[in-house]
Amino acid sequence: MLPFKYRKKIVQYRKLPKFRFIGYMPELFMEQRLLDCSNSSDTTEKSKKNNVDFGDYGFLEHYSQRHLSGTWLPEVFDIFGNMYDLRYAILEKDKKIPWHIDIPKGHRFIAMLKGSHLYKVEGNKHPIEMLKGEIWFINASYRHEIENTTNGDRVALLGKFNDTTQLLRAGTRR
Repeated sequence: MLPFKYRKKIVQYRKLPKFRFIGYMPELFMEQRLLDCSNSSDTTEKSKKNNVDFGDYGFLEHYSQRHLSGTWLPEVFDIFGNMYDLRYAILEKDKKIPWHIDIPKGHRFIAMLKGSHLYKVEGNKHPIEMLKGEIWFINASYRHEIENTTNGDRVALLGKFNDTTQLLRAGTRR
């Protein structure tokens, strides 16, 4: 059961799409981000503050996050406006981030730097395959699960933003 203080915001956020494909990242940008990720420190403990309903954090044994401070982002990211809480998320081969809802503080995007995963979201019959190079808006106010389908670690750039004006106006670029 979700804490009462989040229910109103989750209802508001659920007026947005469950997910939306945004576009593709340049290869050079992905290479630079992967190098930066490999030189960054683990900040996984912050993850515990950004969800609503995990009871067991055992999955963190196979998942890590590394926050970054400021970076240049290609034009395709402009749709999100002012972004914050940028971080790399590494999920090991054949592992999952179990079903959960994130705390509704800002909206989220995911940019696949290495590998792919299946994004499962409540109410969708079929999972969405998110591939290397793709950028997606995800509505984390719906219960969702991530499953690494890569033959190695999956690395993604995650971030938050507040203004959905451009996101709702723009068409997808797939």
